[in-house]
Amino acid sequence: MTMTIQQFHTNQLTGTAYDAVWFEALFNALDHLHDDVCADRLAPLPATPVDEMVGWLEDIVYTAKETILELRAAPGLVGKAEKLGQSSGGDHVSHNG
Repeated sequence: MTMTIQQFHTNQLTGTAYDAVWFEALFNALDHLHDDVCADRLAPLPATPVDEMVGWLEDIVYTAKETILELRAAPGLVGKAEKLGQSSGGDHVSHNG
C-alpha cells in the first residue's frame, strides 16, 4: 500500500496533522498536569500511580529530545532551523503565563 504525503504527516491515533493545533493540545495537556501537581490537585489518589506518571513523563521527554535531534538533522530540513524553533521552544505562545 502506498502512503501519500498527507498520510505520512498525519498522527495515526487522531488522524490530525502535526500542526500548531496538535502541538498546542499536547503542550496544554502537559501544562494542565503541571498545574494540578503544583496545586496538589492529584490527591488523594491519582488514576495513575505517581511512579508510573514519572515513567511516562521521562519517556515523553526522552522521545521529544530525540525527535528534536532527528528533525534538526533531517536532510530536507537543513537551513530551516528557525522554523523548527532551535531557540527556546519554537514560536508557540503559552496562554497560561
